[in-house]
Amino acid sequence: MKRTRNFHAAFSLVEVVIALGIVSVVIFGVMGLIPSGMKMFRDSNDQSGGANLLNSLSDSIREAVTTNGTNYSWTYNGSNYGYVINGAPVTNTLTAVTLQGSAATNTLDQQLKAVVVITPPPTLWSEGSAMISVAWPASVGATWSATSQAWSGADGWATLGIRFIPVLPNP
Repeated sequence: MKRTRNFHAAFSLVEVVIALGIVSVVIFGVMGLIPSGMKMFRDSNDQSGGANLLNSLSDSIREAVTTNGTNYSWTYNGSNYGYVINGAPVTNTLTAVTLQGSAATNTLDQQLKAVVVITPPPTLWSEGSAMISVAWPASVGATWSATSQAWSGADGWATLGIRFIPVLPNP
């Protein structure tokens, strides 16, 4: 009578331990990338919100209206700002703005701060200029220096210079 051996193929305990070690190293390596990926996402979200705010503010300044030909007003988020033809430069500060560009209703939504410096045109027919600067996040205490025209204490900031010609009053 011939004996047959039942031979079952299987992994040894050493092979299983090595495979688990390799898998755990890979998983922990990937998990280590998650915080830096989240920071990059947050930074790009802040930069995008800042760029949108710069664009919105520049559009608002270019659409300033007048009733008498010398006093101009522009509106952003329901707040009115203004300048006078041949007047002194005007600085406006927006301290609590969300990433969507609206006014923040609580401290958690305060993501952006902005400074707008408008140099009015000398005459109704000439061009004026504006410097718009946005910093993020607003919660870290970013402060604007008028002398150096730069932010301190901010994770990031962007500045845009524009030229504009006032909209002529309706006859």
